[in-house]
Amino acid sequence: MPLSARQTILEAFKACLQTIQRANGYQSDVGLRVFMGEVLVLGEDDPDEIAAVVVQEDEVRFVGKKLAVRLPVQLQAQAKATLDEPWARVEAVIADIKTAVETENRDLGGRVRWQIGRESTRAMDRQEGSLIVGASITYVVPYGEAWGMP
Repeated sequence: MPLSARQTILEAFKACLQTIQRANGYQSDVGLRVFMGEVLVLGEDDPDEIAAVVVQEDEVRFVGKKLAVRLPVQLQAQAKATLDEPWARVEAVIADIKTAVETENRDLGGRVRWQIGRESTRAMDRQEGSLIVGASITYVVPYGEAWGMP
């Protein structure tokens, strides 16, 4: 069974992030281990900085017999708070994410048929005692699907 449009979109974001490596001219190597879903803790064996793909709540409306979907996807840059200048590391990863994702045709490097848009970049909330600092960028992908045919 082929991937749904939603799965295709998430895998495309992951593939873009996986290109982020110093060997490819980026400032970080977060592409060596991209997380899918929310990351709450970075352990001793985890990298000092990471990127994560976190899907947000979509907006759906009917257009005739089809559904128009607006899918927000949050790309997170996180670093261990115990590092020297962790925010500088986060900002480097944010820059890398923008470079990897924001291709000329806004189609995730030809990986999806839809043109993506970007919303705000914001600092992530930090719980008291948390050993992670981070920021996120929200990208929005509009796409369509038929009822029962994701």
